Amino acid sequence: MIFWLGLAVILAGIVALWAFVRESPVRSPGRIDWIGALLLSGGLSRSCFAVSEGRGWGWASATVVGLFAAAAVLLVAFAAAEVRIRQPLVDVGLLRRRAILTSNVAA
Repeated sequence: MIFWLGLAVILAGIVALWAFVRESPVRSPGRIDWIGALLLSGGLSRSCFAVSEGRGWGWASATVVGLFAAAAVLLVAFAAAEVRIRQPLVDVGLLRRRAILTSNVAA
């Protein structure tokens, strides 16, 4: 029943969006950063998989350590790629600001 209730809320939101929110006349050209998306999703999925399977496989097993290492390499590659691209998926340069870096580390 809870899933049907969630579906009803989602459908009501879609109808309200269609009825009350008008399309913006402002157009800004943009591109999807496919390389950044692939690197970020690869790094995050490998780290999540390592965390979820670490207890069963053993935290020091070669598979879990390899997954964490692959995640670290992919996330470092993601950060390096995002610094060089003109329209990044995530503006890594914002982390140079102390307030933003502190709040992200605390979170």
